[in-house]
Amino acid sequence: MAKRDGKRLVHTAAARRETLEIIKTCEAIEDRRFNPFLLDVKYALGVLRKYFPDWKELEDHCLDANALNHLSRVLRLQGSQLRFQSSSLYADPAFLEGKLPALSTRHLAQIFVESWHPIVELEQITEQSMAEAIAYWNALAPIEERWRRFDMGEYVGPRSLESSQLNELGVRAKESFDEELMRLWRQLKVESLRGAVDYRGFVCRDSFPETVERAFLVSFLVTYGYARMVKSKGSMLLFPNEERRIEQRPVSLPISITREVWLEWREEVKPSGSTETR
Repeated sequence: MAKRDGKRLVHTAAARRETLEIIKTCEAIEDRRFNPFLLDVKYALGVLRKYFPDWKELEDHCLDANALNHLSRVLRLQGSQLRFQSSSLYADPAFLEGKLPALSTRHLAQIFVESWHPIVELEQITEQSMAEAIAYWNALAPIEERWRRFDMGEYVGPRSLESSQLNELGVRAKESFDEELMRLWRQLKVESLRGAVDYRGFVCRDSFPETVERAFLVSFLVTYGYARMVKSKGSMLLFPNEERRIEQRPVSLPISITREVWLEWREEVKPSGSTETR
């Protein structure tokens, strides 16, 4: 009798172990760690059916019910995946691997031609294409006649411009740019005698084009080592250098100045040096 009870206990322990493995596999599938079809539901139901007559304890019946509950969830996931694959015309790789060897070479070639969408076209020179090209060029009118269709006006060759003309066109020579840069540097030095110079107050003017131009020049002052720009408590401060000094590790501080930003600055800093009437 003791021997029979010992065998029953071993059998019950094995049954519980296999049932727990089924539950853990189902939980992994529900957590999206495994493919739902990794579990053979039919085999798992067969295991539960085999051990069901041996359950005597309430705990074992709860374990069996828990396993059935998880298997039903896995079946629901398998159904959802099948519906998704059928709606997206999904073909299982294993199914294709088994079907392709059964197709004939002719059938495979036909499928390839119907689904082939090349993105590159190969062309080569032939006798016919050469004849067409020669005929095209022979029938083409000279370039002088073709240009007559367009009224190009009198041809004016390249010529040089004086500095005054460049200034009128808004194009400055290198010397005038350097002079203006030095003038702005001297102005920054004067304003810095009262302390750190606020970037917005120094750059902003009543005219938007002049504000952009001063910001452009200040960027060169900082890049060329004539001044330093420091960010402090949400503000940008300018400090002129007594002599030109190139930083070994320059810091880039991009500042975007749109017309909306300029209007906001103008109200806050009340700029001077207007060049434009309101």
